[in-house]
Amino acid sequence: LAREVVEYRLLLACGMAAAAMGGVDAVVFSGRFSDLHKVIAANLLSALDFSGMRNVDIHTCVLQRTLERLVADYAVSLMSRANRSGGYFE
Repeated sequence: LAREVVEYRLLLACGMAAAAMGGVDAVVFSGRFSDLHKVIAANLLSALDFSGMRNVDIHTCVLQRTLERLVADYAVSLMSRANRSGGYFE
């Protein structure tokens, strides 16, 4: 039951994102959801294959770190570069 609930909630989120963006090119599993990729990716991708997206290859990507951590690390690297170049971002 827990797996079905998680799959349903992820499908809702992907469906809302697909509607807002006009389609889906890839689904990214990150952080605590990276381990779920093996269990639910196939069901999720088959459920996303609805009439408006047929013949579109949806890719999956697995990131061990959370997207928030990736953004934070990138921001730190930008700040470090700015400090080395006199305080300006490139």
